[in-house]
Amino acid sequence: MWDTSITVLLFLLIIFSISVFQDKPGALDFLLKPENSSIKFDNVHFEYVAGAPILNGLSFEVPSGKKVAIVGGSGSGYVYII
Repeated sequence: MWDTSITVLLFLLIIFSISVFQDKPGALDFLLKPENSSIKFDNVHFEYVAGAPILNGLSFEVPSGKKVAIVGGSGSGYVYII
């Protein structure tokens, strides 16, 4: 499910960007390849209620083709990453 969700999200973002944005004249092509791609969360903070952080400085990177399991107790914030 994780791989499929990410693939669908990237596909939708690409389709949206093609239909809405135009390249600046002379812009280089954006090439997304498995050998140079990853998903990175860098110092992520999230809270629903001020002063009650759910995610506090979370950082990790998932290289293309790899899977990561995120586990935790109820309310620990793992659902917000997905």
